[in-house]
Amino acid sequence: MMKFLLKLLCLIVTFTTTHAWGKEGHEIVANLAWSFLSNATQAKISDLLGFTTSPACEGCSPLAVIADWADAVRHTQRYQWTAPLHYIDVRDDLIPSGCPARVKDTMDERCHFDYVRDCPQDFCVAGSIVNYTNILMTTANHNASVEALKFLTHFVGDIHQPLHASRTTDRGGNSIHVSFDGEDHFVISGRDRRHSQRHLRGGHLHAKTLHGIWDDDIIEKAIDRDFQGSRVMFEEFLQAWLKTNKDYVHQWMACPVGSSQACTSLWGEESFHYAIEWAYRNVDGSEILDGDVLSDEYQQTRRPIVQQRLAAGGLRLAVTLEMALYGKALQSDSFLGE
Repeated sequence: MMKFLLKLLCLIVTFTTTHAWGKEGHEIVANLAWSFLSNATQAKISDLLGFTTSPACEGCSPLAVIADWADAVRHTQRYQWTAPLHYIDVRDDLIPSGCPARVKDTMDERCHFDYVRDCPQDFCVAGSIVNYTNILMTTANHNASVEALKFLTHFVGDIHQPLHASRTTDRGGNSIHVSFDGEDHFVISGRDRRHSQRHLRGGHLHAKTLHGIWDDDIIEKAIDRDFQGSRVMFEEFLQAWLKTNKDYVHQWMACPVGSSQACTSLWGEESFHYAIEWAYRNVDGSEILDGDVLSDEYQQTRRPIVQQRLAAGGLRLAVTLEMALYGKALQSDSFLGE
C-alpha cells in the first residue's frame, strides 16, 4: 500500500513546481544555524561532510554549502519521490468557504495545519523533518547520516517559508502570477491586453509568482537596498537582531526540536498563518489575485516577516542539529549572548 501511495504521489508532483526559499535564503538559514552551534557539533558536521569550506560558495559554512542540495536533486530520477517532502498542502479545497486571506480570528476554524489531514503517512515537510532528525540521531551508516543532514538542513528552512505551508488550491502561491510595481519583468500574452495600476489580466505568462516573490525577491531586495548586496552583512544583521529581540527567541525556543512532531507541527502552523495574514493579503487588506502588481509598500511591510522566519529557521536548525549530533540542548543564552 505504501509503495502505491509513493508512486501516486510521484505522479502528482510532476504537475507541481513548488520551491521554498531560494538558494540565498537557504544559505542564510544554514549560516545562522552554524554560528550558534558548539565547536564540537561544528567539527562533527565538517567531519561528516569531509570539508570546511567550498570555493563555490563564498562566505558559506559547511551547512550553507549543502543547504540547497535537496532542491538540486529533487528533479533527478533517484530523488523525485522527495518533492512532496518540501511543503505542506493545507487542504483548503476540503473547506466549503476555503481559506481566504484574512486575520486569524476571522478564519474558518478548519483553516489551519491539521497533521492527520494535511500530512498523510507523514509525507510532508513537517513529517520529513522528524524522520531525518531521527535518522541522524540513530544511524551508524555514514552515507545515511550525510544524506539525513543534507535533507534536514534544507527542510527546516523550507518549513519556515510561509508559502511552503499554505493553500492547496493555489499550490502555495505558485498559481498566483504577480510583479512588483515599476519592474518590467513580466510578459502579457492573450487577447485582452488592457491593464490597470493593480491588475494585469491579459494573460498568465509572468516571470514571477507570489511564491517566487517570497522565495527570492523580498530577500534580494533587502540585501541590495540595505546591505550593499552582501548576504554576509544581512546575516550579521539577523544575528544582532536576535540578540535584541528576546521575546521572539524565547517564543521560538518553546518548541525548537525537529525530532518532535508537536514542534514541527507548530512550525508549520506558524507559517500557514503568516501566509494567510501576510503573503496572500495585499497592503489594503484585499486578497492578492493572479496578475496583481505588488507595490513597494508590500515588499517593505513583508520584509520583517521574512527576516523573522529566516531567523527562526536558523535558530531551530541549530537546536535540532546540536541535539541530534551532540546530545545537548542549546539554551537561549546561546542566541542572546547572555
